[in-house]
Amino acid sequence: MGIAVGIAVTLVVHLYRARQNPLHFLAQTFSPGTTLKEDENGAYLVDVRGVANFLSILGLDKRLSSIPNGKDVIINLAESKLIDVTVMETLVDFQRLHGNTGGTVKIVGLENHESSGHAQSIHVLRKAESTR
Repeated sequence: MGIAVGIAVTLVVHLYRARQNPLHFLAQTFSPGTTLKEDENGAYLVDVRGVANFLSILGLDKRLSSIPNGKDVIINLAESKLIDVTVMETLVDFQRLHGNTGGTVKIVGLENHESSGHAQSIHVLRKAESTR
């Protein structure tokens, strides 16, 4: 019961922070539209979209773990409405660990997001940007 209440409270906080319609928010949580593509130079582009939180972390982690060691990676967060602490920690850990294999990881697209300023804090797309 405690876990269910914790999940519900976290989702309510995320919904409030994202300032979105609840149905749209839940749709973006369970089907965020995150993609992984390899470009013609062998680099990988990960576009993280929708709501990137603890509920979507497994799908994101699966995509990241499929990237071969030593490859260059760009993780684009510009289309994410909300990126929670769990996802940010996962991305920063991936950046560090993948860098140890000889690859590079650039995390881009956070310039239009609000946060506390800490690299691994929750990031929310500014309201003016989220209407697109």
